[in-house]
Amino acid sequence: MADMSTVLDELKAADDVNLKAIAVRLEPALASATRANEWLLGQNNPSLPSATSVEFLMMHGRLAGGWIMARSALAAVKQKQQADTDHAYLDAKSLLARYYAERMLPLVESGKTIIVDSAESTISLDIAQL
Repeated sequence: MADMSTVLDELKAADDVNLKAIAVRLEPALASATRANEWLLGQNNPSLPSATSVEFLMMHGRLAGGWIMARSALAAVKQKQQADTDHAYLDAKSLLARYYAERMLPLVESGKTIIVDSAESTISLDIAQL
């Protein structure tokens, strides 16, 4: 998570509209994942984390994807400053990272809600009730 925070700081400091847009989505996603991690580690009932384990893994996969895409966008913006670069390709890298951030990172926030708020109801159901 520390590496993700470093990338977030770089995005926020950048003078690029796509990088700033990525930061707007990465920041709450990172906070949501951190909150879900804290919740998971604070449980005494082992059934609670297992009730939302799939969503936990999906949430972290989405966050990792956003982080990698953000790193790619940062590299593309930096590379555009060099001579003889394919600006169209590099612009597409930044825009695709923004697209991912705007479409997928909000799912990290909703994933946190599912993990933290729905585990209790999930384990409250008896198999016969399904």
